[in-house]
Amino acid sequence: YPLCALAVSALDLGCHSVAKFLEPEMSAAAFTDRGLIDPLANQTIYVNNINEKVKKEELKKSLYAMFSQFGAILDVVALKTPKMRGQAFIAFADVTSASKALTALQNYPFYNKPILISYAKSKSDAVAKLEGTYVPPEKRKREGGEPSAKRPRGPKSNFGCFIRETRGCQ
Repeated sequence: YPLCALAVSALDLGCHSVAKFLEPEMSAAAFTDRGLIDPLANQTIYVNNINEKVKKEELKKSLYAMFSQFGAILDVVALKTPKMRGQAFIAFADVTSASKALTALQNYPFYNKPILISYAKSKSDAVAKLEGTYVPPEKRKREGGEPSAKRPRGPKSNFGCFIRETRGCQ
């Protein structure tokens, strides 16, 4: 394999990265064709450091337009909750497309901020549904086993009365 010879020559030179010596046409697809894919590779990529001022719908459309050049996109998830602000998940139809997008768009300026991309830790719901392995999350149950029953409220606090009594009010 020419790739093995290239790796050996790179090691002989004392280099840590074989990627420096690869021809431009040898993209992530070339690595996957030879079975040298990242063990953490996933069809879903995680994007963070996104400008938080961009509106949700505009953000989803922009992410779709930017990432669709690398392959078919199953889903784009971008939430504006405080915990998820500035982050998004993009689910591709295959791992090769996700790998190409990850390498090509790493630190790409998106709305004046360089985006950071990594593989998602778990498979997205869209990918699981496509593969037929999707299991919906169970509804959360309270300790008593009854689903989200409202707690009865007790009498209001007497704290206000206590303060009034200490001030000499009644």
